[in-house]
Amino acid sequence: MFDLIIRSMTQRKMRTGLTIFGIALGIFAVVVMGGMSEHMNLVVDKSLKLLANNIEVGPMEHLAVSARLMNQGSDRLKEYQELQMPLEY
Repeated sequence: MFDLIIRSMTQRKMRTGLTIFGIALGIFAVVVMGGMSEHMNLVVDKSLKLLANNIEVGPMEHLAVSARLMNQGSDRLKEYQELQMPLEY
């Protein structure tokens, strides 16, 4: 059985070489994609940790005003936030 495999591999060198190349390329692609996936997970986790303290929940009408003030500068946003009264439930 092994002599048939060896004989076939030596007779068809191009097919053997392309098969080995394809297998190596597939393994390389899986390793690279796994590494990229892990890196993206770390980037997302770090960015969520940075933004976690800055998330505010409030009524929808204040969302547009806050976004507009953010574009004008952080000083105006701080002034607006100081004027806000706590919501009563």
